Amino acid sequence: MVIIVVRHGLREKIGELDECVENSLSLSRPGIEQVRQLGKHLKGKGINPEVYYTSCFSHARETADILRAELANASAMVMQMCSLTPHYQGPREFRETKTVWTGLDILRSVDKESRARGQDIRELATVAMILHKPRVEQLLAGMTSKDDALFHDIEYASGRFLKAESFDDVLQGSVLECTELPLDNAET
Repeated sequence: MVIIVVRHGLREKIGELDECVENSLSLSRPGIEQVRQLGKHLKGKGINPEVYYTSCFSHARETADILRAELANASAMVMQMCSLTPHYQGPREFRETKTVWTGLDILRSVDKESRARGQDIRELATVAMILHKPRVEQLLAGMTSKDDALFHDIEYASGRFLKAESFDDVLQGSVLECTELPLDNAET
């Protein structure tokens, strides 16, 4: 299984924002170009997700739409997930107990949300997850069993390429490969 974890492209900036406005901002022109370049790079590496899981923010959805267009895969689904959205604090049981929401909790919630919508992530060979800081750092820390500080350098329209034997291995923090995006010329 291959999972591409991507931070959305650069979004428009409009002064001080509250989260009610931030979620509806589009990608900026430079952000659109960043995502197109990432898409071209992924296409050159033969990486073509079957499903794009995104946060519910407009610029994350736009990032998925541009990647899907660059990879010329109109049949790939784009699914917005509460689990990948900033400020979402998990299912009710987490909010009620004020339990800390971890990267693995995010991943388990994506699994649960996708199955509720009729899509089993375990049956997919390649998926993309498009989200925001610091959630991208939490998710990667959970997937790799490493400290989230290792992922603080993720820029807009970049992220990590992960390879694992199965989704269940990813849930156990056991990945075979975790490489920076865009990938260098090494084989993937």
